[in-house]
Amino acid sequence: MSKIGEKLLRGATAKVVTQAITVVVAIAVLPLVIHKLGERMFPAWVLIRTITGYYGLLDLGLSLAVARFVSRYLGRDDKDEANRYISASFYIFCAGGIIVFIVTVLAAFLCRNMVADPQEAKMFSYALLIAGTTLAITFPTRCFGGILRAHLRFDMISAMDVVFALLQAGLTVTVLLAGKKLVALALVVAGVKLTRTVVSVLLAFHVHGTVNLSWSVIGKGRIGKLFKYASFSFIAQVTNMLQYKVTPFIITGFMGLIFVTPFEIALRLRREIMKFCTSILSMMMPVFSQHEGKGDHAGIKWAYFFIYKISCYAGTFIMAMLVIFADDFIHRWLRSDPDFIERWTVPGSSNVVMLIYLAASSAFFVAIQIPTDNLLFGTSRNKFFAAINAVQAIGTVSLSIILIEPMGLMGVLIAEVIFSVLVKTFLQAWGACRILEISLLDYHLKHTLPNLLKPAVFMALVAVAAPRVLEPNYVRLFLSGIVATGLFLPYIFFVGFTKAERGKFLQAAKLIRE
Repeated sequence: MSKIGEKLLRGATAKVVTQAITVVVAIAVLPLVIHKLGERMFPAWVLIRTITGYYGLLDLGLSLAVARFVSRYLGRDDKDEANRYISASFYIFCAGGIIVFIVTVLAAFLCRNMVADPQEAKMFSYALLIAGTTLAITFPTRCFGGILRAHLRFDMISAMDVVFALLQAGLTVTVLLAGKKLVALALVVAGVKLTRTVVSVLLAFHVHGTVNLSWSVIGKGRIGKLFKYASFSFIAQVTNMLQYKVTPFIITGFMGLIFVTPFEIALRLRREIMKFCTSILSMMMPVFSQHEGKGDHAGIKWAYFFIYKISCYAGTFIMAMLVIFADDFIHRWLRSDPDFIERWTVPGSSNVVMLIYLAASSAFFVAIQIPTDNLLFGTSRNKFFAAINAVQAIGTVSLSIILIEPMGLMGVLIAEVIFSVLVKTFLQAWGACRILEISLLDYHLKHTLPNLLKPAVFMALVAVAAPRVLEPNYVRLFLSGIVATGLFLPYIFFVGFTKAERGKFLQAAKLIRE
């Protein structure tokens, strides 16, 4: 197996374990956060995370640009040129950090009117100021963020994810049980983020070596190239935020702040599951960039279709499991908060279980196209990605505003489903076809449909059997999930992969044992 393959193997193995742990931790802590913050302060916490999420726009798409150019020049064995791109981005991110701090101070003052109670409004402002200032401090270090990815050291990234997820969860539980509220929670998140940033930078230097951050080594041409590539990545980021970060404000404006809670529950489950899918399937951008740097089109094509097959299998299994287990899981997960169960699980447009079904449906179409995201960015087709992302974002938000009045929260997610199908299944897939030199019809008939039908047959049997064994009980849910997974893996291994592909997996398993 090649060095790239070995690094990807280590990274994939680490990411599977990491995301399993972080998903469990995040889901386990959430009911306590909802209960301790209360029905007014929990939506306020969601808004704080949403507002600080918008600051990511000041990244300007440069994080992806850095990973792209560093990967390309590492593929060409030109480390000095890779270093110049890292240095160029450092100064841009320093300016971004200053802007983040200024915007944070203004937002902390202006956004307090979103909370009615004066004391709670003060807490909201302080928490927002802490979160934004932390982001401003760590902003310049974004130039190092792509180094570990460019070197395919996903094992290091995974180790950090696990350690700091557990640390944040432990500190969160401690401060909430001690009776602390919003400001203490913001301090916990800030402390963990600052510590993780320091560790990440140190690891980047360990893997890559020192980087000369002197302005004299940069050159205007490299800054121009970074911005040229980043401009379309930036548009993609804007449209992503428009699609996923504006929803709490739409709900607050049309329905009231309290309705953010059930919507956030559905989206949090989807978000954690999508993190799991993304972390496993999104390691290929540096690989595509390195293959492109070498002019290896055949390598790009083989790598894409292999990972696309895995994404279809994984996406079908994970999203189907979420739908099948959702009802019993919600009733057990939030059993300690009977008011929530009584209010948000009754029939209606705000039924959290129905919201999870719709959220999983839209996530399914996004998940199976994760390899295409990597392909487009890894081969500098980010202009095309930005264009179709804009279509999806504008269409989703517009249709959400139209549907929220007659259909409530369900209308927002129905809008997401519609545009996820249209954009991901047709427009984005067509973009992949242009790179891979295959027709859209062949793409879906020879790859998508077979790759979806094989796991779908198995999951249909699970759906039929599930009502007989599932109930709102963690032991039943856990054991049922283990059994379903234990049966699915050998099934898809023999039914879903060729003999040659199975041989590669067995070779990989041998390397892991060694």
